[in-house]
Amino acid sequence: MEKRLRQGNFYPYQSHEQYCLAKALSTPRLATNPMIKAIAIDGSNSFLKKEIGFGSVKDFLSRIDEMTMCQAPWVSVEISNKDGDESWGPRLTYYKRNTAAVLAEILENESLVDKCVYAPTKEYGSNHERVYTDMHACDWWWETQVSLPSRTHSNSRSKYRQAFLQTA
Repeated sequence: MEKRLRQGNFYPYQSHEQYCLAKALSTPRLATNPMIKAIAIDGSNSFLKKEIGFGSVKDFLSRIDEMTMCQAPWVSVEISNKDGDESWGPRLTYYKRNTAAVLAEILENESLVDKCVYAPTKEYGSNHERVYTDMHACDWWWETQVSLPSRTHSNSRSKYRQAFLQTA
């Protein structure tokens, strides 16, 4: 995954504009092949810059497929009754991705560096009043992460340690 991401910020696309064209043609639903051909291939000879268009419908679709290969794969998981009693219903199949791999994808994405917040902040408006617009600016995060004295954690650890040493 890292190797692919090093090839450019918009890999497998050549530019931000080409990525935006692919996004427009694939969301919320993938456009039909004739539509893709008319806009992304034929359009590069008339109303699009040549470097924004795609060589063929196959080229367009292969780049979308390549994007999914940069991500952690989806894995199917079945849930069923251990006793074999299926009177409650058939087996349930759902799909999931490795949570740690998805988190790594997010943290490795250079375009998100300026958008991620890892610690709470207190933000103030022009009249010096507190501003509550984001999760990291609210009191809950501040009270949970910052206001808890670190000695509370070390005290509880030392209590467990002392109790362990006394029983050993």
